[in-house]
Amino acid sequence: MRVLLFAYFVAIAGATLLDSEESSDEQSTSEHSFDEKLQEAYQLLKGDPNAYDTMELRRKVHSMKDKIIDKYMASELPSVSAAEINMNNELGFSLFQGDIMLTKKQANEILEDIVDSDGDRKKRQAFRDENYPGTLWSNGVNYAFWNASHSARRVFLKAAEIWRENTCLEFREDSSADDVVWVVHGSSCWSHLGRNGGAQILSLGDNCDFVRSTTCFLTFTLE
Repeated sequence: MRVLLFAYFVAIAGATLLDSEESSDEQSTSEHSFDEKLQEAYQLLKGDPNAYDTMELRRKVHSMKDKIIDKYMASELPSVSAAEINMNNELGFSLFQGDIMLTKKQANEILEDIVDSDGDRKKRQAFRDENYPGTLWSNGVNYAFWNASHSARRVFLKAAEIWRENTCLEFREDSSADDVVWVVHGSSCWSHLGRNGGAQILSLGDNCDFVRSTTCFLTFTLE
């Protein structure tokens, strides 16, 4: 299992992501800084077969940052503390809206939505229809812990109980399930969107193990 999780961490570290935000008074140097960070990340991940495609997609997303900020950041969920924690490390630089890890398919959908924001929405709706309700945890959520601290386990279980009480959605600890959320002590605070199939991560790193933030991360996971 440790080998599987390590491989999974390597894969998701190079997954397609969007920048959360950039300060307007740093625009004169942001392009150079971004390229440097992108190249550094690529050197770490270039052994992964998806690393180059991911890098190029991230570059494209970055070039569209103004439109992304206008369209998505105005409705950003109130997870400022998690985003601030994440921006202090390398993974935080890449997380969408500060605390969301996107799959390549999800990032492509967002890119399409940005590019065609005034165009035909039927294609985007067809994409959603193709995936939903497959991304929902309609039969309950399977979870397991790996290297999570006692505090992280406690707040996750409390957050899961809040969701269970308000939605009747069942949470089961089952590491052998086909689809399972692994609660881990990662290097930052983030989760995936929806049920992606197979193993997926909910990372509760240092200073992330609070009921409020964990409940928010579960919101992303359950979408």
